Amino acid sequence: MKSLFYKLIGVAIFVYLLGWVVDIGTLGARVGALRLSVLALVIPFHLAQWSLRVLRWQMLLRNEAIHISFWENFAVAASGFFFGSLTPGRIGEFAKVKFLMNAGASFRGAFMSSFLERVMDIFALLFYVAIGILVCRNLMLEQAYYYFALALFLLAAPWGMYCYRRTLLKLAMRMIPEKIAGGVEEKIRLCARSLKNISPNQWVAMALYSLGIWGLNYWMIFLLFRGTGYSLSLSYAFAFAAFGSLAGLLPISIYGVGVREAILIAFFFRAHYPDAVNAAVVFGLMFLILLIYHIILGFMGWMSPAMKRFLTRPVERGSINEK
Repeated sequence: MKSLFYKLIGVAIFVYLLGWVVDIGTLGARVGALRLSVLALVIPFHLAQWSLRVLRWQMLLRNEAIHISFWENFAVAASGFFFGSLTPGRIGEFAKVKFLMNAGASFRGAFMSSFLERVMDIFALLFYVAIGILVCRNLMLEQAYYYFALALFLLAAPWGMYCYRRTLLKLAMRMIPEKIAGGVEEKIRLCARSLKNISPNQWVAMALYSLGIWGLNYWMIFLLFRGTGYSLSLSYAFAFAAFGSLAGLLPISIYGVGVREAILIAFFFRAHYPDAVNAAVVFGLMFLILLIYHIILGFMGWMSPAMKRFLTRPVERGSINEK
């Protein structure tokens, strides 16, 4: 109940913006100005984004000895995103773990492949946020360097922890009660095994895939926003979109609704953008329009014949070539 209350905070902010801040007439006119040609133009970029997403996850699955076809991967990934879109931080995307287990995969392999994919998404997002802070440093004044340093720290800290993993593990084991130390150490060992399976070339490929996925996402938002008649430089569009994406990770909203628009209004104002409030809310609505593409594709994947064996419990293990 408390979780639901927190999610409604963002919705309440959005309702307030629509009721007392935004010019509904202007907002409706701008969104209504979106031409079908612009909506159609986004489709190939959307499919390209999903192709990168599938290739990245397929790489992680094969490292866990889970072998499914490209189209099965597409269906499972899209179905997971469909459920993830309805939950804060896209936590529901881990429904993919259940789907894979239904087809015979172990929990470890299914979970670690999905978890590492999510980690790569967060790193790519933080990369774009760091670039966005650099682009918008003149809008953030003295706080810019603080946030830029924080973003760099968030990117670098896990790498540092990995380099000193043995020392950190020893320290952690000393602090953990002896009763549960064995179980924790075993889970860490399993996680390390999954990381060890990833070759340097795969790390580079996954990083490029992840940057491409988010980059295509922001490119589509830019196209949709320009399609409403507003103009905005590509650099600012990518920066604002990165900041807006962070709102989707907050547990006080559903897919960042309300919180995202509030953040964007602040940045559009600082940029001295004409009609800043309406423009910021329209920009935020482009996230929701893009979400509709994802939901439609996800629902199609969930209902496709390729999902059939992932929706029922397995008769026996090993049915997807897991060793």
